[in-house]
Amino acid sequence: MVVERARNLLEYLLINDVPPPKVIPAGSGSILLEWSTDLVHLEIDIDPIGEDSIFIEKENRIRIEYIGSFFEIDDFHRKELNSALNRLMV
Repeated sequence: MVVERARNLLEYLLINDVPPPKVIPAGSGSILLEWSTDLVHLEIDIDPIGEDSIFIEKENRIRIEYIGSFFEIDDFHRKELNSALNRLMV
């Protein structure tokens, strides 16, 4: 299930020109997708029980975190995630 969710997310992101992340399997059974540039550091942790998390750190050291189902992300965190993804494509 986690692998399928990670693959679906990656396919969507790569189709939309987001560069490929580091893919790191975690001991808890989750899969961590990680991107890092001078402009942004982004981590998306896809969890087997649906407690996904997103961590964003921007160049001015603003940190934004979200924990919960990736499918239920609120508007604020969705906008921040989209902003981080756009910074990766520069």
